[in-house]
Amino acid sequence: MNHLKTIGMSYFIHLYHAWKVAFILVVHGLFPNIWEWKASELICDHNNKN
Repeated sequence: MNHLKTIGMSYFIHLYHAWKVAFILVVHGLFPNIWEWKASELICDHNNKN
């Protein structure tokens, strides 16, 4: 659970964020023209807030 403390998220917020990124990546994997940069933007935006 050190990871959650390090990034400042609760378990369920982290789970929601991870599933959201995973869903975007699955859709992008099936349809490469959709959400070309969305997963990267979500991850980078979160990293820049910390």
